[in-house]
Amino acid sequence: MPLPIIQVGTLLLGSSGVVLCLLLILAGGFGIGMWFSRKRQKALVLRTEFAESEITKMFKLITDDIDELSRSLKTSSGADDDYAFERLRSTVKKMELYLKQEVGNIKK
Repeated sequence: MPLPIIQVGTLLLGSSGVVLCLLLILAGGFGIGMWFSRKRQKALVLRTEFAESEITKMFKLITDDIDELSRSLKTSSGADDDYAFERLRSTVKKMELYLKQEVGNIKK
């Protein structure tokens, strides 16, 4: 009988038992790493898709504001022009902040 290398309670492990335990630990670590990587990839895909849909909505808002601005330029009222410009400016600022936040979320 080979001499035990490790003894845990009444369990005696020889060289082949130690190798087997180390291989099981290595395989378990690899499996957990794969699971974590796939979970992280799925979360990244979801965040990216969400950001893409939000960007599409934002560009629609900008397009709507530009259309409103072009309609207001056709009228003679200066107040309509100022309102349309201010609304477009406000929309762009909000989108800038929101996009920065969403890109920050993707990095997490």
